[in-house]
Amino acid sequence: MYKIVFTSRFERTFKKLDKKTQRLLLEAIEQLAQDPFNQPHIRKIIGIKQNGFRLRVGRWRILYILLTKEEVLEVIDLFMRKEQGDYRRM
Repeated sequence: MYKIVFTSRFERTFKKLDKKTQRLLLEAIEQLAQDPFNQPHIRKIIGIKQNGFRLRVGRWRILYILLTKEEVLEVIDLFMRKEQGDYRRM
């Protein structure tokens, strides 16, 4: 299982959500940490030098970096998709 690290950017957005949405997103992140290579709804992010990916959970998108050598899952950002290019904003 990968260690999960949250950035302050993610935490600020996460705290503003209702409890039901928070629970749904946390469950998806925990499941991702258990097996990050066998998950549906994952896409590689273009433009990030490291192993940047996004996970789709309903209308929400979770941006993260997967550090395989250290076995760390760094969750960078969280946002609701509104337009097609939203997840390229980094």
